Amino acid sequence: PNGDRSALQKFASRNSESTGQLLAAFFRYFGCEFDYVNDAVSIRAGGPVSKLVKAEEDCWTAHSRLSIEDPFETWYDVAHPVKLTRHEWIRKEHLRAYTMLTEAGGGDIGGVLERICEIAPAPAFLERATPVTGPVVGDVRAVAPLKL
Repeated sequence: PNGDRSALQKFASRNSESTGQLLAAFFRYFGCEFDYVNDAVSIRAGGPVSKLVKAEEDCWTAHSRLSIEDPFETWYDVAHPVKLTRHEWIRKEHLRAYTMLTEAGGGDIGGVLERICEIAPAPAFLERATPVTGPVVGDVRAVAPLKL
């Protein structure tokens, strides 16, 4: 709260998994394990919350699609625009991503993702570009057109 990140840092320090392992677990969880019929995603609660409870407390309508509780306005389902065809597409994409990672890594999903998530060296065409002076937005530098 109020800019104090010590609680978040303490929580994060308990994590022993790599970024790749966490991403693979995310795809597996939302592609295979999450109970979309009975649960809603809740960042505030740190895990799923019952849709039945959300219906009773916040008058949510019953459906089998993705539901995400707004962490600040808990009565609001931020995923309410996601209709059945989009929900099915999103879930299939999670499954596809997890399957691709599993097949590509021969079971070593974390290793494959670590390679995917590595910071790639700058492409050669950027080395030939002439930097432009001016404001820098974030970590991005403006470059002039390539000299061919």
